[in-house]
Amino acid sequence: MFRPPGRLNTSWESFTSYTQGAVVLAPDTIGNSQTLVEFGWGGGRALFYAMALDKAFQGGNAASQAGAIKLFRNALNYAQMVEDGVAPPIQITPSGAYAYPIRGTVFMDYDRDGIQDAGEPGRAGVGVSDGVDVVLTDATGEYYLPNVGQNPPFVYVSQPADVVKSATTFYQFPRATDTAATRFNFGLWPAQTPLPATQVYFAQVTDVHTANTTDRALQLAAFQDIYAMQPPVDFVVSTGDLVNNGANNSEYQNYLPGVLAANVPFFNVVGNHDVQGGANPVANYRAYFGPDYYSFDHGGIHFVVRNVINTSARQDAWLQQDLAMLAGGRPIVFFQHYPPTAAELAQLDGWNVHSVYTGHWHTEKAVQSATTTSVNSPTAVMGGIDCSPAGFQLVWLGADGSYAKEWRYGRINQKITIVSPPPGGLANQHDFPIVVNIYDSSIRRRRCPGGWKTSARPLRPASWCRSRRGAGPAASNLPATISAIPPSLSPSWTRRDEPGAGRQRSTWT
Repeated sequence: MFRPPGRLNTSWESFTSYTQGAVVLAPDTIGNSQTLVEFGWGGGRALFYAMALDKAFQGGNAASQAGAIKLFRNALNYAQMVEDGVAPPIQITPSGAYAYPIRGTVFMDYDRDGIQDAGEPGRAGVGVSDGVDVVLTDATGEYYLPNVGQNPPFVYVSQPADVVKSATTFYQFPRATDTAATRFNFGLWPAQTPLPATQVYFAQVTDVHTANTTDRALQLAAFQDIYAMQPPVDFVVSTGDLVNNGANNSEYQNYLPGVLAANVPFFNVVGNHDVQGGANPVANYRAYFGPDYYSFDHGGIHFVVRNVINTSARQDAWLQQDLAMLAGGRPIVFFQHYPPTAAELAQLDGWNVHSVYTGHWHTEKAVQSATTTSVNSPTAVMGGIDCSPAGFQLVWLGADGSYAKEWRYGRINQKITIVSPPPGGLANQHDFPIVVNIYDSSIRRRRCPGGWKTSARPLRPASWCRSRRGAGPAASNLPATISAIPPSLSPSWTRRDEPGAGRQRSTWT
């Protein structure tokens, strides 16, 4: 007789004997399902019905007793069928996961229809993963993943550098209804013009926290600043906290329009606000955006997206294989939600990671370790808790290690521009006053027996005024330099004028 394992065993410990019967394993999708003995188990997990029917009838509540009568009748009918030799063979139904090896072809999809047509060859040497193992396609584009665990969360192709990136067609979800003959094929989109082989230009946004329709409008306006850029970025990546509560599908539905409006590939990273409770905390995230960890190549750089919210041995094994098989000695860039700790940065140094881009803290800062730059960015819509303005990070990377970034203010649709006088033009052709107010705030300290002594002398102000005559060159920016005054107690000031072409410099001592 079957006994439920572990914590599911508590209901049956009080029984001294069991009536033999069938055991049913059924997926429970009703939150208030009842077992034979206990009321209220369920809520999406599998229920084990161990049919000690007489004990359930004697010791259970009303619902258990009613269920026991019905199941007991079925059990007797089945026993009679077994005795008569007419019972059908027992069939084992998969519990909801794909249980076969994963096979398919990676091919050049010239017409972008997702189907390998004549004249669309397979692509050799491309990485494919089921979230555990990483393999390379053979000379014909074929790949084989053993799927030993028989529970693949997804299967994806690591898009190579020389193809147009897609954020929607690079992954598939094996289903329990798929058969051993199912093929998981991936089409790669050839670039119309050669892509840069040694440089990357991308935009990072983070911590959008979209929840309602108001947030949706603000997010779309913020993202439009990126989509309108010329030249366009190679891709956009959103490093987590896409929504405010990952358990609410409506929030993902409000976030999605801003992503679908993109005119460049838009990749996403899972954040702590994007997960939900239950056995599969990334179920909603995956339903909208696919794998929560994956990789791709672009411009001579190997990019890795990580889920640092729900860490697992499965993901760790995948990462080690990905870096060993797909990085190929090129610079590596990580995208993740949490900034790495000092210990994690040291680990990234050992993996040849050039830089890692994160969110979560709603601040702007960069930390440099031995070889890895950790860039933490403020939010895309709200701004940072360190008073950083809302916006997005623009990043230029070279395969030779060259690097530059710029924080671009977002949603600045109204600007003041100085149009007159133009740069290099005449600022003024008439007299105008120049007033300088000067004071000496220095004090004198001396060391005496018993400690330091401070001379309490008052500030010594001075003022100078003159008229400036003649034309001077205009400038759009007028820099000002503030110099510290030498510590002098003299009440006198000396001015030295240095005439120049159209301007005069005065130095005070």
